[in-house]
Amino acid sequence: MGGFVARAAVAHNRLRKSAVETILTLSSPHQYPPVALQPSLGHYFARVNHEWRKGYEVQTTRAGHYVSDPVLSHVVVISISGSYNDYQVRSKSESLDGIVLPLMVL
Repeated sequence: MGGFVARAAVAHNRLRKSAVETILTLSSPHQYPPVALQPSLGHYFARVNHEWRKGYEVQTTRAGHYVSDPVLSHVVVISISGSYNDYQVRSKSESLDGIVLPLMVL
């Protein structure tokens, strides 16, 4: 869960986005919690993932003019998973597909 907490911290509006350049995660669930004990935990995962998707969008004005690069364009995420041998955190939940741009994942 530490990798997800790190991503949640980067998505927090009070953290300076340039303060973090690399996040290393080890068997961290990213898509959904391994055990959803409360519905609010699943909602929190969804909210953080939405903020990350939004963080890779180019900033434009309402007229469509370029304002700035994506807020999270400088953050590299290195995610190491246990693959099929990990029975606690399944590899499907460890995937960053659809959350982080493929070029930013190692």
